[in-house]
Amino acid sequence: MKGKWFAFGCLTSVIIIILMLVSTIFSINSLSKISYEPNRAKLLENSTLHFKMTGEIVEYNEFKEDILSSPFMPNSSAAYDIIDKIKMAKYDPKITSLLIEPRWISTGYATLHEIGLAINDFKQSGKPVYAYLEVNGDKDYLLASYADEIFLNPSASAGIMLTGVGGTRLFYKDFFKKIGVEMTVLHAGQYKGAGENYYRNGYSKPVKDNLSLLYNELFNKIILTISENRNISYQQVKYIFEERDELFIKKNKAIEYKLVDGLEFKENLINRIVQNKDHLVSASK
Repeated sequence: MKGKWFAFGCLTSVIIIILMLVSTIFSINSLSKISYEPNRAKLLENSTLHFKMTGEIVEYNEFKEDILSSPFMPNSSAAYDIIDKIKMAKYDPKITSLLIEPRWISTGYATLHEIGLAINDFKQSGKPVYAYLEVNGDKDYLLASYADEIFLNPSASAGIMLTGVGGTRLFYKDFFKKIGVEMTVLHAGQYKGAGENYYRNGYSKPVKDNLSLLYNELFNKIILTISENRNISYQQVKYIFEERDELFIKKNKAIEYKLVDGLEFKENLINRIVQNKDHLVSASK
């Protein structure tokens, strides 16, 4: 029996070592790419700059490519880089439009606002901005709302899920009691609730009121932004968030709510925007 466990332990160690070596090789490869300029796309006349935004968008990333990136740790996009490329595209005569494709973006609303301002600035050049959605959440749609036209995938599995904003916190009072730990937190003022989760089972009223005020202010700002960007009344946008029946807003309802301008498969939309795929330029290049 001991021999089996020993063999299992050896096999597990070998697998872990192999995974670490693979991750290290990919990281070194990414680091080597930083030392030289990556291959740039050759711009043709009447090109469209294509942004595929997914996952985390950090405010700033010092490296063009994350030196720690690997198959297990994907690259993070940097907001400053996105904004910089949008500004460059505004004055580039070969770029005639933008196509943004946000999908499950993870970033702060302030960062989204900055990217949105850059898109609005780009539109001052008279060049159109298109957005394409498939399966998306709040932040994806908020960013897409800055586009001149929004298109949704017409398949049955596609949809937009708008849920609003909020937050949660774990409270540890009963946990500490069970393990025999007594936590003492010192704070001054009833609105100072940073340590409440260590000695309470829920929010105190002042802290809950404070957080509610914060979330309501942010929620109202989101509704107002979408209302202005899409030319839909504030009350209509609020109804969509708070009173609609469906969780995912599918194609027909998305059109009815005026959240999108049309239903298109991505291939068809690209064919409408550009002459051929050589004129669709990835922002990463």
